[in-house]
Amino acid sequence: MESQKSPNMDVLKRRAFDICLAVYRLTGFFPKNEVLSAQLREASAIIAASLAAGRINDTILKVEEIKVFLAIARGQNWAGLMNFDLLLNAYCLLVEALLISKNSKSGQEEKERSAIQNSEIDIPLSINKKKRGGALVIPGETLRRQKTIVDFFNENGEATVPQLAKILNNVSERTVRSDLAELVSKKVIVKNGIKRGARYFLRK
Repeated sequence: MESQKSPNMDVLKRRAFDICLAVYRLTGFFPKNEVLSAQLREASAIIAASLAAGRINDTILKVEEIKVFLAIARGQNWAGLMNFDLLLNAYCLLVEALLISKNSKSGQEEKERSAIQNSEIDIPLSINKKKRGGALVIPGETLRRQKTIVDFFNENGEATVPQLAKILNNVSERTVRSDLAELVSKKVIVKNGIKRGARYFLRK
C-alpha cells in the first residue's frame, strides 16, 4: 500500500495564514464588541503563528479550541452557515495534513495521532435549537458536554450546577463545575454567587 505523501510545510503555513484572514473577514459581520469575535481572531492568529514557528502540537491543540468557538458562533445567525462550515472544514483538513506530516517524520507519534483522531465524534449541531442546524465535528467528551451546556443556556438563559448535572445524564457536580469554569474563562458564560448557590448565565 502506498504511503501518504508528506505535505509541504510552507504550503500548510500559507494555508493557516489564509484561513486566519478568512476568520477576520467573517467576524467583521459579528455585532460590534462581540466577545466571540475577539476570541476567534486571537485563536486564528495564534494558529498561524504557532505553525509558522514549527510548533505543530500547539497548532493542533489551538485548532480544537477554535472549532468550539466557531460552533458557538455558528448558531447565532450573524453570517451564513456555509461560511462557518467552510472554516471548520478548512481547519479539520489542516489538522489532518499536520498529522500526516508528523507521522512521516517519526513513527513514535503514532499513538498521539490515534488519540487525536479518536477524540473527534460526529454529533448534531444544536446551539440555539430554534435556528437551523447541521452536522459538525466536536472533539472529545469534555467539549461534547460543554456544547450541551451551551445548548441549555441558549434555551433557558441561566442554570445551576444541579440542573446541568441532571441533563448531562447525572455526571458529577464536580465535573459540571469544571466544565462551567472553563466556559467562564472563555467568556461564554458568567457566574453569579458562590458554592451551591451559584447561578450561571449566558454572556450577553
